[in-house]
Amino acid sequence: MKKIIGVIVVIFTVVVAGFFLLGGCEGFGLGGGKGDGDGNNKTETPSQTVSSKLEENSDVSTEVSSKESVVSEEESEQSEPKKVEITVSGRDYLYQNNKITLDDFMKELEKYEKDTEIVITSDNTAAKNTMDDLTDKLDSAGYKNYHKSAVE
Repeated sequence: MKKIIGVIVVIFTVVVAGFFLLGGCEGFGLGGGKGDGDGNNKTETPSQTVSSKLEENSDVSTEVSSKESVVSEEESEQSEPKKVEITVSGRDYLYQNNKITLDDFMKELEKYEKDTEIVITSDNTAAKNTMDDLTDKLDSAGYKNYHKSAVE
């Protein structure tokens, strides 16, 4: 009997919480009014206030965001080099979650600057000569900013 009452209390609590979350606390006496009005002046919720202010300032925000995008493009060209990750598993190379040949990976690297950080991740099954082939190719192509990390 106590279990049934406990289950009923939990269900009631969940239902009431659902009304509060889905109803935005409307109709529960938790509004911003003081009860002395005729009910026609409904106060806005915070999200409604923010969206109305965004509509008023849309022209300004569009202008600012376009200037920010130009600045961010300039900064990205001058910012830190990108990071490329490759995984060596057994005798296979995995780049962007796809199996790839060493030659195809080197073609992909041509898109990046020579000082791009290259993270070589290897698991317990990585063959030493596969790792050596990769580092040799990186060295010969001029990519010196690489380091190895092992998967634990």
